[in-house]
Amino acid sequence: TEIDADARQVARENVERNHLTAIEIPDLQIEKVAGTFDVVVANIIDGVLVDLKSDLIRCVRPGGSLVLTGILQEREAGFRSEFDWQGACLKLVERRQDEEWIGFWLRKAAT
Repeated sequence: TEIDADARQVARENVERNHLTAIEIPDLQIEKVAGTFDVVVANIIDGVLVDLKSDLIRCVRPGGSLVLTGILQEREAGFRSEFDWQGACLKLVERRQDEEWIGFWLRKAAT
């Protein structure tokens, strides 16, 4: 889901460019997303990620992945403390950095 119309258009162009057919890009707020998914990606600033934490985790199927990006390096420690993925049954798979931006790949415990 993507709530920004321009970003939705770019995403649709990328779907088409990569010859993918089973990908929809709705404009739902995450609170309204039903079901769980193998992969959930959220690329927004750290404070919003923390605010959406429970909905993001709810949308990840047990054993699935949560990819969080948009965290500035200078805010990483605070984000890790506030998001507390270990307390949410998530395990860090990988941390990536591109200049000042940080991203995390987390896996949800299989129940």
